[in-house]
Amino acid sequence: MITTSSRVLIHSPNPDELSSLAKKLRDEGFRAIDATTPRDVLAAVAEEAPNIVIIDADRTPRMGLALIKELKRREGMQHTRVFLIAGDKSASLERGAMEAGADSYLAKPYGDAQLFSRLGLLARLATMQEEISRRSQTAAKYGVASAAAVPEPAARPTDVSVLVLEQ
Repeated sequence: MITTSSRVLIHSPNPDELSSLAKKLRDEGFRAIDATTPRDVLAAVAEEAPNIVIIDADRTPRMGLALIKELKRREGMQHTRVFLIAGDKSASLERGAMEAGADSYLAKPYGDAQLFSRLGLLARLATMQEEISRRSQTAAKYGVASAAAVPEPAARPTDVSVLVLEQ
């Protein structure tokens, strides 16, 4: 089994929140990369190739959504997991984040358990995607064609049935 710490790029215009979140991530074993401006985010994405990008859009949710769209348009970023944190717990902002390409959304205030449970899921997805790419490259060396990535679904399912059980 290959073990690596996930590279997590954190963007927040608030330096105090940025350093606090980066410290929490490092304490949990993640490799945190800081970015205070959208320009810094785009530069760090090109240099560091993060597995996960966390965008704190507490004060500027529209800018956060625009940044997600820009990241997902960039070459090689389609499978990078994006996590939006916002101060607004509105369904329309969460829906907008998912439509822009975010993989997870968390409203403030949140607990560390919520944050790290979602990050753990995104880190596992990123690890699996990297493993698929590695195996595809190995197969190509031996003349075997295989998909380098699992394709994203063309659309989100709309005809889903959910069973809720409660005492």
